Amino acid sequence: MASLTNVLGLKEVTTGKQSKRLPTTSLVDESCVYGREGDREEIIKLLLSDDAKSKDVGVITIVGMGGVGKTTLAQLAYNDCRVKEQFVLRAWACISQEFDIVKITKTILESITMLNFETEDLNQLQVSKLIITTRNANAASAIRTVPSYYLQPLSFEDCWLLFAKHAFEDEVHGAHPNLEVIGKAIVKKSKGIPLAAKTLAGLLHGKLSTGEWENVLYSEIWDLPTKSCEILPVLRLSYHYLPVHLKRCFAYCSIFPKGYIFEKEKLVLLWMAEGLLQQPGGNKLMEEVGDEYFRDLVSSEDAICYISDKVPNELLPTLTYLRVLSLSHYKITSLSESISNLIYLRYLDLSHSNQKTSESVTNLYNLQTLLLSFCYLTELPENLWKLINLRHLDIRGSRLSKMPLYMGQMKELQRLTNFVVGESGGSRIRELRELSNLRGALSISKLQYVVHANDAQLANFKDKPHLDELMLEWDNNNDHPNNDMDVLESCNLIDT
Repeated sequence: MASLTNVLGLKEVTTGKQSKRLPTTSLVDESCVYGREGDREEIIKLLLSDDAKSKDVGVITIVGMGGVGKTTLAQLAYNDCRVKEQFVLRAWACISQEFDIVKITKTILESITMLNFETEDLNQLQVSKLIITTRNANAASAIRTVPSYYLQPLSFEDCWLLFAKHAFEDEVHGAHPNLEVIGKAIVKKSKGIPLAAKTLAGLLHGKLSTGEWENVLYSEIWDLPTKSCEILPVLRLSYHYLPVHLKRCFAYCSIFPKGYIFEKEKLVLLWMAEGLLQQPGGNKLMEEVGDEYFRDLVSSEDAICYISDKVPNELLPTLTYLRVLSLSHYKITSLSESISNLIYLRYLDLSHSNQKTSESVTNLYNLQTLLLSFCYLTELPENLWKLINLRHLDIRGSRLSKMPLYMGQMKELQRLTNFVVGESGGSRIRELRELSNLRGALSISKLQYVVHANDAQLANFKDKPHLDELMLEWDNNNDHPNNDMDVLESCNLIDT
């Protein structure tokens, strides 16, 4: 595989922070595949024949334009019972442009053995047949050991069946004759590309107005120049017909690398920080609005800044209107005091760094999210309570000895991962009383320092209906009497 790096135009990544990529898998839903029976037979014939051998390794290349179904065809062959009988050991690996041969080898070994491998010995991996999919015909010619298989677009009939499957789902054939006429005209414009047909069908799924279907058919977007990509009009249409509020959130996702794996909760917090979520009505929370946006997108001058290695003191003052700042996983030990000038900042991520959180952070009165997990902090800013708009505080993996005073002032907190009871000074557990909006999981540690059981009762856990998980921790400490039963009783967590 190392020899494929240059040919395929890949770059080897050895150091530095790598973007997460969404890999393909070997799984395929054959009920949603149309018109590929003959193609599957041809690939299986190549796999099972001796013609694909060259120096004991046969390389079969599937070549075709984007969205034509190359990966689907490879999945069909990979999961065929005849292939499973012939090749007892099989493995699937996704190779991105950030080519890391050691990682790929490790992935293949682990998929076969179901064990973890910490090795850079490529000799442990020996293969007999490879299927490689690519858009690049020249690259395929350089690595193949048999003629490349050029995958053609679907026939109109098969493309229509695929479109109808996703647009009408399980409805009776002919239930919407007017829509079928328009749908077939739309399918012609997809030019036999399965991805295009599925995208268009998903766009029109559940819509029964002929006007909406005709808007897609006669859209001017079809006539825009497409250069070398024949499916761009379809993707443009899919975006064009999104509601305005979803367009903004979807467009925001484009700042992330291709294939980036989104964490729903973190993405919603970023949308919230950038002001992309509509103000909710009634008792609905902003986070709940964001969850709805995310689900909708799955089924259908502000800046973000990621700075590497060092944060020059002269840089931060120039980012006056910054709303999102992420320094996660970077090796920084101190943050410029000028961060206090970023008064529009709503999201600050210092997780997995050696960052010491300075008092200047407490001047960021618009801050909604502060992520400090695994920073090895020993203390939080003394005036943290000033962040009265803070909704999410993640301090998992910290080494705090106590919480700062007046935590009860932070009444907007929706998520507080940890609360540490101090031996002397700091917020007492009773400060949790005012945090009635807490939700999710909360871990309270060093409970041996609760002197008066009444403090635990005043925390008022019974009136926190959205708190799903509560973890209580005591350290072994002979200097303090065992108070666990008193605390549990006072918190109404056990029957007396």
